[in-house]
Amino acid sequence: MQEYLDFAMRHPFLMGAVSALVAMILFTEVRRLTRQYKEVSAAQAVQLMNRESAWVLDVREDKEVQDGMIPNARRIALSELPGRMEELQGQKGPVITYCRTGIQAHRACRILAREGVAPVYNLKGGISAWQEAGMPLETNQ
Repeated sequence: MQEYLDFAMRHPFLMGAVSALVAMILFTEVRRLTRQYKEVSAAQAVQLMNRESAWVLDVREDKEVQDGMIPNARRIALSELPGRMEELQGQKGPVITYCRTGIQAHRACRILAREGVAPVYNLKGGISAWQEAGMPLETNQ
């Protein structure tokens, strides 16, 4: 045990870095475990749409949509979402959010959950995972 204390005393910057890394990991895990939404795969999303009448929210920006959207998805860019929440108040059923890879949709899920929309799901991997699963897309052509 004394060796560990000696090491810590001789390498304070290294110990600070390790402590910061452990704190970040703990923060991330606590945040993941306490979030008010769940992640779903493309297959689970289809089940939610078919069995529970889930509706889909595309939160990508205009320039990201040209390759297509999930059929019947409603599109509100993440940057516009806080100002357009009143449009979503009448929606019934679960909501599935997605973006290109799933990262921006996490932010949308937090906004929706904070505003009382429930249940909220994030499409894990975004539209990229949807395409990899061979699911259909609709285009505006």
